[in-house]
Amino acid sequence: MKFKILSLHLILAIFTAKAFAICGSAPENQSAALSCPAGFITSVDFASYGTPNGSCGSYKVGACNASMSLSQVKSRCLGKSSCSVQASNAVFGDPCVGTVKRLYLQVRCTAPTWTFCAGEGQSCNFSGTKTVRYGANNKFFTKTMTGPIDCSNTIFGDPVIGVGKHCDILGAVLNPPAPTPVPATPTPTPTPTPTPTPTPTPVSIVPPPAATPATGANVTPPAAISIPSQTLSLPTNVSSGATVQLQCGQVYRGTLDLSNKSNINVNVLGTCGKPSIIPFTGQNGINAVSANTIKIDGIKIQAAAIGININNAQAVTILNTDILNSSDSGIYASGIVGMTVDSSTVSNSGKTGIDGGSWVVNGTVTNSMITNSGSAGGSYVGQGIYFGDGHGNRIDHSTITKSVYHGIVVLHNSNTFVTHNLVDLFCTGSDSDCGGIYTGARDKLPLTLQIEANSVSNGGGIGIYLDDSSNGVTVTKNNVVNCNIGITLHNAFNNIITYNNLSSNKITHIAFGQDIGSIYNNKITNNTIKSTNGEQTFNLQTGNLLNFGTFDYNTYISNNTNIFARMWDGTSPGVTLNYAGWKSFMHQDSNSLMNGQP
Repeated sequence: MKFKILSLHLILAIFTAKAFAICGSAPENQSAALSCPAGFITSVDFASYGTPNGSCGSYKVGACNASMSLSQVKSRCLGKSSCSVQASNAVFGDPCVGTVKRLYLQVRCTAPTWTFCAGEGQSCNFSGTKTVRYGANNKFFTKTMTGPIDCSNTIFGDPVIGVGKHCDILGAVLNPPAPTPVPATPTPTPTPTPTPTPTPTPVSIVPPPAATPATGANVTPPAAISIPSQTLSLPTNVSSGATVQLQCGQVYRGTLDLSNKSNINVNVLGTCGKPSIIPFTGQNGINAVSANTIKIDGIKIQAAAIGININNAQAVTILNTDILNSSDSGIYASGIVGMTVDSSTVSNSGKTGIDGGSWVVNGTVTNSMITNSGSAGGSYVGQGIYFGDGHGNRIDHSTITKSVYHGIVVLHNSNTFVTHNLVDLFCTGSDSDCGGIYTGARDKLPLTLQIEANSVSNGGGIGIYLDDSSNGVTVTKNNVVNCNIGITLHNAFNNIITYNNLSSNKITHIAFGQDIGSIYNNKITNNTIKSTNGEQTFNLQTGNLLNFGTFDYNTYISNNTNIFARMWDGTSPGVTLNYAGWKSFMHQDSNSLMNGQP
């Protein structure tokens, strides 16, 4: 439907000579357009969808008013020089069924007064949500963001290549005191100079995950050791409630068996280094099958079949422990209820670093490194972390690198968080149908899965892979760089893809594939997507492409806008669209920017 602008009123200098109100109105199922002649929309003074009355400057709410009126208009207009809002039940809900409704709006425009915030590569520290521009020499990219932020090309794109840039905050006074006299002429807009407005004193605030790539864990795996001529034997017949202390710096041969036991602590005696467990060929390092309340702290396990087997156990904690050169899995935890792996390393596992098997409940992996998984070879082998079915799990602040297959798998996991991880060098084997972070929901039940603030890079497959009817997933504030495909949604629905940075992915940044299921109602908003080698921004395949999702408020940067999206509905020949063609075909991205332009 092509919307018609019904009315647009301008009232100048209601507040100051630098701030003025504009109004708009529209009947039901048409649109009200607002545009600041100079500056940005800095506040929404009135918004009502229902039966408002009055005139511009004195609007009043009527007997019927949608409760979402103000919030919906703010989300569409704040920080922009212009916006269009549809007066419809689809946007606001229906506050009075059967009544003909209308939309009245009044917003405040403020002439752009910019305050220097930070130089390129520095942190721009502010609180709340503000409009920030980035660039130099009167060439800027502008975004509305919540502070603090990183002042960099990664966040904004590069508006002027080869020139040192800076960040400015839109600093107009939004509510000046009443006695302040109105100046006879508008105050000229200040331009940043080599001697800028004094920079606020830096404060010790870590930039938000959206701005700074995740650094992962601060632990690294140790080197393997040779078996000395003199070794110690592990204790046998350990009783429930016991504390097993291994002598620091010593090497123990055999397997520590804690299966079916409870309330056992395994730790280090002395401070001369971690003790090592090196089992005999084909044996595990520690068996704690069906055990309950086990804590393993400060141990090194080398050359086991499975480093630690906690199959069907409960309440197991593994701290400051190194597991290396396992022929099968570093940790096998199928059926676990309550697991914590913290400040530990799992390296050179033949199959899987941490294998959650059929299901994991309330499992946490944090500040740990899992590297070089999959040396044994074989189909579907080589996953850094694998959690099958389960719920209440968390994987965060960890490094997962050099995985032959998937980096992190949270399959059929609900109420689970994958956050602040560094996932690098995954899908290094022959199978590229895999992901740095992978999920799926073949049962089509909502996942309630949060994938947030991860750095996913250098993958031979897909950076973040929402496979097999994934739904209820929020993918936000991730950096996805140099993968074959940045994000894939395969038969996926009801997902949110927002505030991510995607750049230099080889084939396409976001792909949609529909075959045995349906793709619909996904929201792709507020992302920054940078194409550097002529790669596609979007690739949509088979089905009703117009139903795949909502695309808006994105920032696109491309050195070839003629290659923007590849479209194939499964029947007609596929087509490659430029940016304008994409917007026309999809009727989307009306508030997005391409290379700084609408």
